[in-house]
Amino acid sequence: QNARTGHIGGALMLVYTVAFIDPTALALWKQHPDVLLLDCTYKTNRFNMALLNICAITGANMVVQVGLAFIRQEREADYNWALEFLRGLIAKESIQEPLSIVTDREIALIKALRTHFPSSQHLLCRWHVNMNVLAKTKKFFPAPILVNNRPIRHPQFQEFLTSWNVLLASPTVPIYNQRLAEMQAKYPTSAVKYCTDTWLIWKENLVATYIDQYC
Repeated sequence: QNARTGHIGGALMLVYTVAFIDPTALALWKQHPDVLLLDCTYKTNRFNMALLNICAITGANMVVQVGLAFIRQEREADYNWALEFLRGLIAKESIQEPLSIVTDREIALIKALRTHFPSSQHLLCRWHVNMNVLAKTKKFFPAPILVNNRPIRHPQFQEFLTSWNVLLASPTVPIYNQRLAEMQAKYPTSAVKYCTDTWLIWKENLVATYIDQYC
């Protein structure tokens, strides 16, 4: 556990709340240290503070929640505090530094990771990416259609989403470039532009061929 305090007008103020590490989960983390997942959830408490979830993945692809940290705001300084606590625990418990750390596109967290885990490969969570692509590009495609009185995505939109995931799985740079060019030629310009301008600027953290170069 760890926390920081400050003073305002002589009164004690909690600046960062306590971080928790579960002892049982800690033992599992020691056995499976290669990958860490970091993500914040919101509105989980009456203080309206973000809750940073720290998870590991076992060799059986089971996600283990190893720790929690309430942070006051999603600023680099707040993430620095949480990651300093995490690094201290790694040193104290002799845990291997993670090979990869997976997050969403939280810029303040990414900057803090570069400071505290510079040798760990940072990856963007594809689930978060795909949820954003789904939400932001559907307006560029025909509306859902009814099948057996149930609305389903228009086939063109579903095809676009499939092509997007095929692009992310590209095994080589030439194949990636070819698939991207095919998408640009086939689908609405605005939909593809959202993907390129928002997500493919992070291709080294997202697309298979670039990720595999560091593995």
